Amino acid sequence: MGMRNNILFIIDPQNSFMGYGNGTPYHEVAAGRTEAAELPVRGAVEDMDRLSKFIDRADGGNSIDDIIVTLDTHETLFKYRDIGHPHYWLDAAGKMPVPFTVITFQDVVEKKWTPYDPGLSEKVLNYFSKAGSQVIWPKHCVLGTWGHDIYSPLNSAIQRWSDRTGKNPQVIRKGMNCHTEQYGAFEAAVPDPDDPTTQFNWTLLNHLKKGRRVWVAGEAESHCVKTSVVQAAAKLSPREFSKLTLLTDCMSSVRGFESAGDEFIAHMQKLGMNIAKVDA
Repeated sequence: MGMRNNILFIIDPQNSFMGYGNGTPYHEVAAGRTEAAELPVRGAVEDMDRLSKFIDRADGGNSIDDIIVTLDTHETLFKYRDIGHPHYWLDAAGKMPVPFTVITFQDVVEKKWTPYDPGLSEKVLNYFSKAGSQVIWPKHCVLGTWGHDIYSPLNSAIQRWSDRTGKNPQVIRKGMNCHTEQYGAFEAAVPDPDDPTTQFNWTLLNHLKKGRRVWVAGEAESHCVKTSVVQAAAKLSPREFSKLTLLTDCMSSVRGFESAGDEFIAHMQKLGMNIAKVDA
């Protein structure tokens, strides 16, 4: 890494999360079929278009020396049976929960919802005793699918940056353990002691600590951005904390969770984190 060490940290800028400001899901024609975002975040397309322009015009004192991208990643091995996806769960009638259902610890205790594999019951009960509840999301960011890919215009901007600088972005997959939720880039909601990928990622944090300035962008403000920043902030000194800048016009919240995003930004600002807009 160079002496300036200006780092751009982009969280989950993937097709599955891309939605236009009017609420329409982003879509592309790929391999002869139309693909559409499964969990569109309102405004994410415009967020990532602004971020793409920021990358393209970065020069002088605002040059980007390093780009780190996280990718929410759900495996296909269990046919989308991730704890946060409908296929993981069945009710007494054998039906799956609809997206945005919230399953609580009490629901699991009372067997209102049970895992597809009865052998997972004890594991799931332990998870809920610590997590408390679980939102069921539409199937999204499945490895090997269009939804898992980085939003194309942003991916092109990153490629142009790579061509200019001769550097490669660092790409980090998260969320690959199907038995625990992982919004945060640093660790799962309930780390699995047998799975190092769910435990705190000190390598990533130490990388960010080396930055003179760290810009943070991505989706969604209310969930993966929020959790990632909060996880990092808890481990940073005040001096390290002051290096972070949230690019607030390059992140948006999941519909219905806007207040969580707003409260996150306000709380970080109160603690002394820098807030900026690339189009200010």
